[in-house]
This record gives sequence, C-alpha cells and structure tokens, in this order.
Amino acid sequence: MLIFGLISLLTVAGGTAKVEYRPGGAAARAVWARFYAGDHEPELPTPLIAAGKKMTLSVCKAVAHKDMRLRRYAISALGYVGDRRALSTLQAILAATDEIYYFRGDALHAIYQIDRSMGKTLAAKYRKDHEYLEMVLCPPFRLDTFRAQNGLRKVGCHGGVSSEGGWSAGLFGGVQARDGGPDHVG
Repeated sequence: MLIFGLISLLTVAGGTAKVEYRPGGAAARAVWARFYAGDHEPELPTPLIAAGKKMTLSVCKAVAHKDMRLRRYAISALGYVGDRRALSTLQAILAATDEIYYFRGDALHAIYQIDRSMGKTLAAKYRKDHEYLEMVLCPPFRLDTFRAQNGLRKVGCHGGVSSEGGWSAGLFGGVQARDGGPDHVG
C-alpha cells in the first residue's frame, strides 16, 4: 500500500506490528533493502550511514513513525551522518513525552553528534525526564575531554572506523586516533 510515498511491509515482533517504512522512492530503495536485511546488530545503521546526506530526509520521514522497525538504528544513523536537516525531527522525538525513553535518548545522542552545543543544552533541559536521558550524554562528554587531552580527532559512540573509512557500530567507546586506527575507551 502506498501512503504518502511510503512503502511499508508488516512484520510481527513480540506481538506488536512493526513497519518497514521506505520513503525516498526508487533512489532510496536499495539502501532501505540493505538496512532492513541486516542481521548483525552492530552493523544495522551502516547502509544509512554509508548513503550519507542524500538519505537524511527519507530517514527523518521514517523515524517520525513510532512503529518503525529498527527505528533506533535509523535514529543513530542520523547522528553519524551529521546533517543539520535532521535536527527538527530529532528534537521532536526528544521533546515528545509519550515517546519511549530510549528513543528519546537516541535522539538526544544523535543531536549531540550533529551539534554538541545544542546536545548539551537539550541534555540539561530534559535530563530529569528519565534517568536514561540523564546519563545518555555522560560518556561522550567524558570522551570529548579524553579526546582533547590526547589529541584524538573523532569520537564515535558507536564504535571505531572501518577499513573503508566509515563508522562501524558498537556502544559508547570508540575513538579514532591521529593515525586513523581505532582506540577503544571506556
């Protein structure tokens, strides 16, 4: 069924219907197919990250749906891509008190990756809404300090750098050293 240009496939997980939103038409079809076909959790956001800014608006349309399958990984990809056009979508997810706390935390983390100053400001604003929101930016703040003290270029809270130069996934801890090799902190 075609709704607002979105092709969706239903899957059932834990008794709840999850939808595979695929906005962006033919140009995005292959990227969405790779994203939803992924079966190795740390690498799930990789197709969206690799596609870069050309997928930003399509990913924003998809993550606006609370029933999106693999939504956390798509939100994460928005942070890694770093496109400021994603900020309004991410802020809406963060501000929505009816959102599940971890989606709000993922949105906060993605905002921080795009605009650290905004991320810190929003973290202070929303941190008391849920303990998860209070702690979600603590590791990157510490990693920023570590990076500055040790002359490191990039901090990636979802892992190190792949051999192709793209981000690999993992949870809080990867940094890219001056020589380009991944170092793990934390």
